[in-house]
Amino acid sequence: MSGDEPKFGYGREHRPLWSERDRDAEQVRDVLRRAGLSEFGEDRDGFVVKGGEIGQPFAVAFTGPSR
Repeated sequence: MSGDEPKFGYGREHRPLWSERDRDAEQVRDVLRRAGLSEFGEDRDGFVVKGGEIGQPFAVAFTGPSR
């Protein structure tokens, strides 16, 4: 990979994974997708994963009906 490419490749929808933190957040998203949940979007409820600072927990939120 050149210096212009994300170190950890790309996640879903071509999301660049620049750091280990980005990669780990994408792994959390993958688990949620496999559980049948969708990502939050302009036209739909779903989940969002935000990576805080290194050493801090991820923030995970879900909007939509409970199962």
